Amino acid sequence: MTRETGQPRSNLAQHAQLVAQAWLDPAFRARLLASPATALREQGIAVPASVEVRVVEDTDRVVYVHLPAQPATDVFTMEQLAQVVGGGKVKIDFAEL
Repeated sequence: MTRETGQPRSNLAQHAQLVAQAWLDPAFRARLLASPATALREQGIAVPASVEVRVVEDTDRVVYVHLPAQPATDVFTMEQLAQVVGGGKVKIDFAEL
């Protein structure tokens, strides 16, 4: 998915803006949950017709962890992948969320 404005934006920045807008605008949040691809297109984010978009929302009892698609293993070594993701273990305390 890319921004149609021609200005590059990181996925993290796009995600942060979408989250903030969903928190501040209940109507946008409802559209994002009901029809994610349409809501993203409204924000100028290109979503190919062949891509299915799903939006899930954490609750105080359920936390979702997103696993991106794995890149081709013949492109990166395990060591290179470890560097990309930080090279270490991540400790998440779900009690603090």
